[in-house]
Amino acid sequence: GEMVTTSPMLPLNREYMDLLTDQYGEIQVVGQQLILNYCFGHKHSTLLLFPIAPVVSAINHNTGERANAKIQWSTVPYHRTELLEMAPKELFISKKTGLIIEFVATRDIDEGEEIFI
Repeated sequence: GEMVTTSPMLPLNREYMDLLTDQYGEIQVVGQQLILNYCFGHKHSTLLLFPIAPVVSAINHNTGERANAKIQWSTVPYHRTELLEMAPKELFISKKTGLIIEFVATRDIDEGEEIFI
């Protein structure tokens, strides 16, 4: 399929996504950051990947027949595949960037049609 768009991915640490409150000297988790809704990651991993290209926020999730695009690691030369071999903690400490994804059409997409993955 044709590439719809690309996006750099910002690595984030899930451990910093909790909303905390101090109740009488005791720290409590009261929720999570809204940015989690826009990140990719496994529920048991500390690593979250946040797509930072502006147009990506208009792409929605949908299963079944409405899905018209898929995500894959980019083939552009700026994508640094060696970062995929790093452990999450190592990636956070290194502060390296260069992970890029592509949104690729899985079928013809009409002008004005919403993009779903």
